[in-house]
Amino acid sequence: MALIERNLALGLNKNNNHYYTVMLVDDSSVVRMVLKRILLAESFEIVMEAENGKVAIEKLKKADKTPDFLLIDKEMPLMDGLSAIKEIHPAYPELKIIMFTGASDKETVKNAINLGISGYVVKPEGGNPFDRRELLTRIAKILGRADYCDRYINE
Repeated sequence: MALIERNLALGLNKNNNHYYTVMLVDDSSVVRMVLKRILLAESFEIVMEAENGKVAIEKLKKADKTPDFLLIDKEMPLMDGLSAIKEIHPAYPELKIIMFTGASDKETVKNAINLGISGYVVKPEGGNPFDRRELLTRIAKILGRADYCDRYINE
């Protein structure tokens, strides 16, 4: 059993054999595409995308089912990630929210944590590739998948 579990895709819920669902919120379609590729490779199901916090809130309100994860950028036009989280988290407390942003200052991190996010990932600067390991390890920790984290630690 341990061998099977160790090779289980991160996006597959081993308790019910359903795929975890994700909403991606970023004003950059390129960032959303990169995140989508990373998550699809791990069997997550991308159920919604939005280009800012306002659109994200509208889509969540209209959705038949709340996704399992929300990956949201901080800096976006119309409504930034922190403002969106202020509205989203109280309305959807079961939603696991991961903020990803270029901002790594302590004040931003503290504000995001105080809003109830599940995780925080810093985006690379200057066009560097997205840190796939950091994102997937953060999600694995939220899901309690130590076996998945060990894969990267032992590589």
